[in-house]
Amino acid sequence: MKLKSNKIKNMNDLIAGILLLAGGLWLMLSNNITVGRILQSQGQGIIRADTYIRMLGGLVFFLAVLMIIRSINFKKIAETSEFEFAINKESALTFAALILYVVLLKPLGFAITTFLFAFFISCIYMLGETKNKGLSRREITKKIVFIGVFSLVLIIVVYLIFARVLGVILP
Repeated sequence: MKLKSNKIKNMNDLIAGILLLAGGLWLMLSNNITVGRILQSQGQGIIRADTYIRMLGGLVFFLAVLMIIRSINFKKIAETSEFEFAINKESALTFAALILYVVLLKPLGFAITTFLFAFFISCIYMLGETKNKGLSRREITKKIVFIGVFSLVLIIVVYLIFARVLGVILP
């Protein structure tokens, strides 16, 4: 099955844009975005546990609209491409890592699981980008150590923002 139209420049961008648009709308409008015991006070204003998630949903929605607009062939002179769904090694490993992240989040906890996920994903894409670049073992080791430090700092920043500032109870 080939999806192609002379009115759409890039069918992959259109379909991805529509899916991201739906996901962004869901994040912005869902009532059950946060679950569990959430601290609330009278004068908290927009400083709530769901504010950040709704802001991300709004950003995803806005960028999806731009993506859809850019995929449309307004001038009818641009080259068009059909929809194709290609799975490479990195995307398959990312999908598997996401599933493992969800499964291991409760038993291992937020900090360990998120560190391992961030470290693994960053290493996969770093190794993919540096493949065939002729990097020495020492340079690759430096990059892996940097990724480890980055993942640790990421966990600390996310913990401080969500657990301390927004009062979200992390798993």
